[in-house]
Amino acid sequence: MKINVTDQAMVFFEAEFDTERTPNIRLFAKYGGDSNIHHGFSVGITAELPEDPIVTVKVGDLNFYVEETDYWYFDGYDWNIDYDKKTDLLDFGPIVS
Repeated sequence: MKINVTDQAMVFFEAEFDTERTPNIRLFAKYGGDSNIHHGFSVGITAELPEDPIVTVKVGDLNFYVEETDYWYFDGYDWNIDYDKKTDLLDFGPIVS
């Protein structure tokens, strides 16, 4: 599993999270929303210290990670995280690997 974060998304993370205090961004499976890979679930994000990370990717000064308990959602895909200026939202694009 790979995680790519665009420059535009990095600007979003640095503006929305206190990345100097907590440079760890957790990606997790969130109930609600919808995705084209797991109906009824979507990607959630939070800034917190890892407990049992199974995947960690360093991008710039930030560490993006997935805990073992959420790996089922991300397994089998590479992820591209981008920022959509029109909607002012992050876009989590799964890529079949």
